[in-house]
Amino acid sequence: ISENKIDYASDQEIESRIKAGTHLDTTLQGIATDVVVCLGYVGAMVATYEKGDSLPVRAFYIEPKIASS
Repeated sequence: ISENKIDYASDQEIESRIKAGTHLDTTLQGIATDVVVCLGYVGAMVATYEKGDSLPVRAFYIEPKIASS
């Protein structure tokens, strides 16, 4: 049985990627929006699995026709 290993990016590496112009938040928001707009779902959220077994939501989008204030 092979053992799967998840490689985690260090905080410094993440900061470096952001400073380098990866614009992760914008990309993740675009993914959530496209899932709803292009694929026809009523809502979508993107979360990243991180150290310490945390799962923070990074982006979400809900079809405006069904979500009202």
